[in-house]
Amino acid sequence: LVDTLANGNKAKTAAAPLVAVLSYDTAWAEQWDNFLPEYNAPKAMYDAAPDLAASTGNNNAHLQAGYFILAVRSLGLAAGPMTGADFSAIDAAFFPGGDQKSFLVVNIGQPGEDAWGAAKPKFTYEDVVRTV
Repeated sequence: LVDTLANGNKAKTAAAPLVAVLSYDTAWAEQWDNFLPEYNAPKAMYDAAPDLAASTGNNNAHLQAGYFILAVRSLGLAAGPMTGADFSAIDAAFFPGGDQKSFLVVNIGQPGEDAWGAAKPKFTYEDVVRTV
């Protein structure tokens, strides 16, 4: 895994006691009948629009990643999410079947001393919110 990461992520990942690779199932809509069998109209919609199914799976995976990070942190652990990686190489190594697509690597463990450094600049509310 370490070899697939951006140079700035390699050392901290090698030192992490636990690393999670988050991915999503690109064929998730095939499981529709298992979680909502009485309502199958969306299954046909996703079957007819593979790009919609892919983007829906990807979007929902990213939402779930946020919950995953919050859960890790709620246990008193540090969670260091990283997107600096060769995800095609990760998929080939860990998900060779082709249906799983990785999108995030998360280092998990006890936060080190000065793990976050000085506060970094942030966008202002006005920069990121538009009220319509």
